[in-house]
Amino acid sequence: MPQAYGAGSSCFGEPAHPDGAESLRGGGRMTTTDAAAARRTVPTDEERRIALRRMKRIALGLLLVAAAVFAVAFPLQETVPWMGFVRAAAEGAMVGAIADWFAVTALFRHPLGLPIPHTAIIPRRKDEIGATLGAFVEDEFLSDAVVRGKLASMGVARRLGEWLRDPANAERVTAEASVAGRGVLGLLGDDDVAGVIEQLARRHLLEPEWGPAIGRV
Repeated sequence: MPQAYGAGSSCFGEPAHPDGAESLRGGGRMTTTDAAAARRTVPTDEERRIALRRMKRIALGLLLVAAAVFAVAFPLQETVPWMGFVRAAAEGAMVGAIADWFAVTALFRHPLGLPIPHTAIIPRRKDEIGATLGAFVEDEFLSDAVVRGKLASMGVARRLGEWLRDPANAERVTAEASVAGRGVLGLLGDDDVAGVIEQLARRHLLEPEWGPAIGRV
């Protein structure tokens, strides 16, 4: 008896596309097609350069269009009153485009190669900018008051205490600590342990002056 199969399925009841079969067998794992698509979302350096050149051409083309509109509207504004608004819009577009180009270019290099003052700011002052940013981050995000306030708002001690109240968590911490302790003791030699014990004994038993305390008793 003929049997209807769903879209994307073969006559054996399996997905016709190999990636679909892999996704079913893999239990939701990323397929080869998905991995390739994920790689395509990250543009390469060459793709970035091509996109930058394309945007530069578009920006230059729009600037030329604004200049052409200005050139046409300027002589007609005396005879056609509303052409004055067109001329003003085109003039504003040209001024804004040139100002934006100059501002962005001046950050990284001299516009048109001319040594104009207050240009090429980042190459000349990169060390100062880095130091200023570092000081800002340190003062605003890593100061004692900020860090203490953040830790206090997080309630680390309270959350840790609540977590350790669970017997399973407490047993886990105890087991991990005992394993770590055995590992440390296994790395230490007998002479090292004896030296540590001797130092503790001298510090807490021999160095303190016990005579006055015993006399008061």
